[in-house]
Amino acid sequence: MEDSFTNLLYGLINYMEKEKKKLYLAVVFALIIIQIGLIINIATYLSMRYHIKILMDVLRFFDFGPRGSPPFFVILNFISSIIMIYVGVKILLFLRNWEYKLKKINEFEKQTFEDVMENEKIGDEKN
Repeated sequence: MEDSFTNLLYGLINYMEKEKKKLYLAVVFALIIIQIGLIINIATYLSMRYHIKILMDVLRFFDFGPRGSPPFFVILNFISSIIMIYVGVKILLFLRNWEYKLKKINEFEKQTFEDVMENEKIGDEKN
């Protein structure tokens, strides 16, 4: 084993910090897309339920047909969007917890380094 345990641990911490940023961006991007899907879902439902002329025209423009999509697909879209939002929020909470733990590890590392350096100074003064 060429790498020491400490070097492997530092490498893991650095990797986790880099991946955390990517995961934040991916989750936020997905949550924004989900919100856009929910807005389209609400517009489709309103156009089918209340026959709102402006929404019907928009749906015809995007070729959803004169009455929009069938209610089954609207309900399925709504349920899947809610599930995806739940999962996205859980991932964001996990990342926040991950960030907190990484911060504690970095503080512990800094404190340990300061203690080691202080002990070396005391040892040098005695000699």
